[in-house]
Amino acid sequence: MSDGEEDPRIEQLEEFIVDKSPKDIAEFLEKMDMKEAMVCGGMCFNIPFAKAHFMLSATLGSGTKLTEEIIQAKEIYKACFPSEEAQLMLLFALEMYVVTKKRNGLKVYDAILRCLWENDVIHEDQMDKWHKAETGLHQFYPDFALADAVKARETGWKFIDWVQREDGDDGEDEEDEIQSRSERGAWGGAARGPRQLPREFGGPPWTALPQKRGTLHLNTDPRKNETSN
Repeated sequence: MSDGEEDPRIEQLEEFIVDKSPKDIAEFLEKMDMKEAMVCGGMCFNIPFAKAHFMLSATLGSGTKLTEEIIQAKEIYKACFPSEEAQLMLLFALEMYVVTKKRNGLKVYDAILRCLWENDVIHEDQMDKWHKAETGLHQFYPDFALADAVKARETGWKFIDWVQREDGDDGEDEEDEIQSRSERGAWGGAARGPRQLPREFGGPPWTALPQKRGTLHLNTDPRKNETSN
């Protein structure tokens, strides 16, 4: 699959971020002229998505593991994509990146989402919206394939479900929490606030439930996103 022609402004961004602070990078990205942005060979008129694509293209692709690259650039992502809308666009842009350049990532999308969540780049609510928007990437990527979208969400759901289960346990007392974890077979690990995150991958670190799919309607106006289940 061809990635198509890339926008020369991506190279400008890549050159700028060297030795710059996350705050400076965020300000530079905000001021960039995103008119008629080229994304994978096509014209993109959704500025938040184009910004996310530009930043991922400028920070990923070093040849190391994708999760390691995300960790390395996490402070940049947090500075550039603090809002709910920006985080959702970052998820769609990352989905496109994996589909076009890191296809093995489709098999481990739960680990990718885990990395984003653990490093406070993406809130779990935005992951849930992304998961429900099975065809959300279609409006941004002309070579969109539903099979790829389904695969990413089937794999990613294992982690999203785990997070949702953990959130549901916040109100339990300690004894009920221990019993609940035991019955679910949830893994222990390093503490992260009130939750514990699985650190090992010797087996399924979270128990998957049947898919919970809805539809997320994304308007071309980046200010208006509506979710329906």
